[in-house]
Amino acid sequence: MISRRSLIAAVTGGVSIPVWTAKAAPVASPDTLEGFGAVGDGRSDDTAAINRACRASAVSGRLVLGRPGAIYKVSASGRKAFLSPGGNTYQAAFAVEVPNGAAIDFRGATIAPTGQTIAICNGTSDGSGSDKISIAGLVIDAGAAQGMTAIFVSCAGASFADIKIVRSSENAICFAALKECSIDRISVDSAVGNGITLGGNVAWQLSDCRIGILAGTNIRSLGTVHQPGNPFLIGARNSTIKSLSATNCGGGIKFAPNCHSLQCGSVLFDGIGGIRGRFGTQNSGLKIQGDDAGSVASDIAFETVTVQNATGAGIFLKYAENISIGTYIGRNNGLIPNDADVACEAGASIHIQRALIDAPLQRALFLNRNAGRVVIDTFRVNPVSNAGLHMAATFSRGPNGGPPGQGLDTIVAQGGMLDIGEANIGTAPRASLRMVNGADRGTHINIRRLLSDSSSTPQKFQANADN
Repeated sequence: MISRRSLIAAVTGGVSIPVWTAKAAPVASPDTLEGFGAVGDGRSDDTAAINRACRASAVSGRLVLGRPGAIYKVSASGRKAFLSPGGNTYQAAFAVEVPNGAAIDFRGATIAPTGQTIAICNGTSDGSGSDKISIAGLVIDAGAAQGMTAIFVSCAGASFADIKIVRSSENAICFAALKECSIDRISVDSAVGNGITLGGNVAWQLSDCRIGILAGTNIRSLGTVHQPGNPFLIGARNSTIKSLSATNCGGGIKFAPNCHSLQCGSVLFDGIGGIRGRFGTQNSGLKIQGDDAGSVASDIAFETVTVQNATGAGIFLKYAENISIGTYIGRNNGLIPNDADVACEAGASIHIQRALIDAPLQRALFLNRNAGRVVIDTFRVNPVSNAGLHMAATFSRGPNGGPPGQGLDTIVAQGGMLDIGEANIGTAPRASLRMVNGADRGTHINIRRLLSDSSSTPQKFQANADN
C-alpha cells in the first residue's frame, strides 16, 4: 500500500512543498487617484483617471483618496442634459461624473477645469441621478473655466463635506432635488452669478436634508435677475441649517418660494464694500419671498440673524408666513430711499423675540398695506445721530427738510397688525412712530411700553383721523 507521503514524494521528485494554512482576506484599503493613473501636477489631464477611479469605487464600494496638495487638471469628457432652476433642461459639458455608491476624499487636493465645463457632477450620461455618493475634501479652482462649476442633482442618502470653490464664473455650486442628504462645510470665494444654490423651484427643492456650515464671500452679480450675486439661494423643506455666513456679496441670502419647515441656526450677512461698491446690486441682506399667496415661504425659524451694510432692507419679507427669529441685529442697512431695516410687504408675518436696529439709514420698521401680523417682543432702535456719517444727504431728508438721521420715522405702518411688547426708540428727537395718511382702517398697532432716551418727548403717533 502506497502511503500519502510516498505519493507526494514520487510526484514532486522528493522536493518538499510548504503547506499554507488559510487566512482571512485582508481588509480592503483605500485606493488612490494616482493608482488609476492620475498625475496631479496641474499640467497633465487627469480627467480619464479620476473617472476610472469613480467607476471603480462605485463597483467595489472602496474609498478613493486624492493626494494632498495635488492639482488635478480636468477637461470635458462628455455632454448631457441638466435641469435648470426654471424647470427646463439644457445641454452642458462635464468633466468628472460620480456614479451610484462612489466615495472620494480628495484630502484637500484641487480640481482645475478648463473650457466651458462643469468640473464635477453626479449621475450618468443618460441624465439620471445617483444615490449614496460621498465627496469630501475638494477644492475646485475654476480659473479661466466658464459656466457652472459643480452640480449635484437627484441624490438620496449622499454626503458632501469640506468642498471649497474659488474663482467661479457662473453659479459656483448647485445641490438640487436632494433627499436625506448631508451637506456641510461648503464655501465659495470669488464667484460671479450666485454662490451656493440649495434647491430653488419646486422641482429642485431639497427635502429632509442636514445642512451644516456654509460660507460665501466676494460674490458679484452677473447682471441678470436670476444671478444677482446671491451667496445662498435656498429652496428646501423639512430640513435643518446650522450656519450661513456671507460677506462682500452683490446680492443677499434668499429663501425661495415654497420653502417650508426649516430650522436655521445663525445667519450673518455683511455687505461691506460689495453690496454698495463694485458688486453693487440693490438687494436685501436676508430675503424671504414667495411668488404670491399660493406660493409662500412658511414655517422658517432662525436662532440669530445679523445683517449689516445692506443696500436694501436688512430683512425683507413678502408672502412669507410664520417666520420666527430669536435675536435680530441690524446695522447700517437701508440705503435705498424709503426702505427700512425690517420691511414687511404683502402676506408677511413674523415674530422676533429681540430686535436691535442700529443706525438705520431710512426707517427701522415698515409694514405695507397688505402686511400680515408682525410681533416683536423687545424692540430697540439706535438712530443715526450724526448727519452724513452713514449716508449722503441726497438719499433722505428728515421732517420739515431736516438732515438725514435727525427725525426719520422709526416705524411706519400702512397696514397689517403690529404688536410690540417694549419699544425703545433711543435718541430719536422727532416722530418715532407714524401711521401714514391713507393707511387702511384695519391697521392695528399695539405697543405696550414705549421708551426713549431722548431728553425731548417723542411724538408717539402721527395718524390719519380715520385710523
